[in-house]
Amino acid sequence: MISVSIDPKPFLREAGFKGHFVGVHKQFRDAAYREWFDLSKWILLKLRAYIKDSVPKGEVYYIAGKGKHRASAPGQPPAILWARIFRGFETEVIWRKRMTELLLLVRNTAEHADLMEYGNPGKILPRPFFAPVIYGSELQDEIRKRMYNVF
Repeated sequence: MISVSIDPKPFLREAGFKGHFVGVHKQFRDAAYREWFDLSKWILLKLRAYIKDSVPKGEVYYIAGKGKHRASAPGQPPAILWARIFRGFETEVIWRKRMTELLLLVRNTAEHADLMEYGNPGKILPRPFFAPVIYGSELQDEIRKRMYNVF
């Protein structure tokens, strides 16, 4: 399983929010939560599109009951065969510490997700699908846009 939490505080400060959520009007907290929830759906679409739109360039295998399958090459997102990684993405928006911290958790629950993302020295080279989307500039820009929408 792979997971990451995204904290909106740096983006909120950039948008002009100087404090924390304690004592903040409920309407503002609700708006921040809604934007973060919408962002979680956007991230899921981007993660799935990153895998789905990739054209595998690895070896071709014959798999009983499935026919020919072209694997992904090292450095590419994993090719879809059983769709466990594709379906394993989950997001969760969480208020922590009595509604003073808002976090967005993004994870993939497929049992081999970490093996594909990071590889296994001497056995399989990495086929990253998570980090390029989560740490990419497009996500950072989307977070900024959504936090500015809160104000």
